[in-house]
Amino acid sequence: MIQSGAAILIGMFFAQSVSRGTSTFAALCAGIAVSIAMWLAMDLLVLPYENPTMSARVALMPLQYFGAHLLYGFGLGLTPAFIRMFTKESSTHRMVRTAQTQPILMQRYR
Repeated sequence: MIQSGAAILIGMFFAQSVSRGTSTFAALCAGIAVSIAMWLAMDLLVLPYENPTMSARVALMPLQYFGAHLLYGFGLGLTPAFIRMFTKESSTHRMVRTAQTQPILMQRYR
């Protein structure tokens, strides 16, 4: 629960800190850097004190745990692409519909 909550909060802060204009490469680098920092903080500071059992299990599979954090960082890095995809098309679609199709329809029926 602690790790999921931290991942959600960090993801929300990351999404607020990037914009549509952020390049994909810069966002991927930042997302991976955030995920590595999160991995270090969770592995060295939080898990040994909050959940020693999980800390012992992570010690048995450190590469998988690190890989999962890298995948999380890759997902964070795609945030600007998702922002562009969901905001640009919907506003462009509305503008095209109202600016171009309405006058054409009105001309047909006159």
